[in-house]
Amino acid sequence: MDGDGIKTVGTQGYTGALFDHDGDGIRTASGWVSADDGLLVIDRNSDGLINNGNELFGDNTLLADGTNAANGFAALAEFDTNSDGIVDANDADFDKLKVWRDLNQDGVSQEGELFGLTELGIQSLNVSYQDTNKSLGNGSTLAQNGSYTKTDGSTAQMGDLLLAADHLHSRYTDTVEMTEEQMQAANLQGIGRLRDLREAAALSESLAETLKAYSAAETKAAQQALLDDLVGK
Repeated sequence: MDGDGIKTVGTQGYTGALFDHDGDGIRTASGWVSADDGLLVIDRNSDGLINNGNELFGDNTLLADGTNAANGFAALAEFDTNSDGIVDANDADFDKLKVWRDLNQDGVSQEGELFGLTELGIQSLNVSYQDTNKSLGNGSTLAQNGSYTKTDGSTAQMGDLLLAADHLHSRYTDTVEMTEEQMQAANLQGIGRLRDLREAAALSESLAETLKAYSAAETKAAQQALLDDLVGK
């Protein structure tokens, strides 16, 4: 958005952006748009947050017919309600569109990071595009290239990105309430689709009992005897 093209960063494990692209309730480490650029978004459930990929514009966007969009421009085309090839103030939901500038690069939308299009001097978004499939050098790809028009009449680049993905570094989007005793239990950090061990035990009585027995075991042999049962749960 600063006129130097679309810039991205690669995945950075737990220190970078984690985002729930496919709406499965798990935020995974993701390649991301740099802080001086932005993501086109819409807060579909009006909770003030950008929760998952359905609130971005891409192939995880659910269309009105119940299917996923082929790409971000196909998702944007649904907002061209007067079918003139651009999305602007003459279209019904133009004012609902926002740009998310993730200033702290954590993949979580926060106060001061969502901007209206007119607030950023954007007059219209072109729904036409060209397939490019250009590597951005950090695991992400510029799949489609297009443009938007500013209020001063100039144009700038807009594109659909296939962002790099690291599914091992992950965090669940929900919060598991735990007692003080559960917080003191032995823990292993979750990975991929596996929760942190304490959280998983808080959700499973049988796992909690096995974990308690493991923690109470007085010898290494006794603990090892419980490992298969612990992992299997």
